[in-house]
Amino acid sequence: MAETVKPTKRKIINLKPETFRSLSIMAAKQGTNLKHFIETTLDEIAAASGE
Repeated sequence: MAETVKPTKRKIINLKPETFRSLSIMAAKQGTNLKHFIETTLDEIAAASGE
């Protein structure tokens, strides 16, 4: 069966060291890596905005 691939956009973002550290700790507490944590958090925020 063929899989449907959703297009994604890539962006490079700059984080303050304190922000990076804080987000890394939050991701670890959820048992995931930082990239996945940021992606899912942003997806949730976008979905909640209703736009």
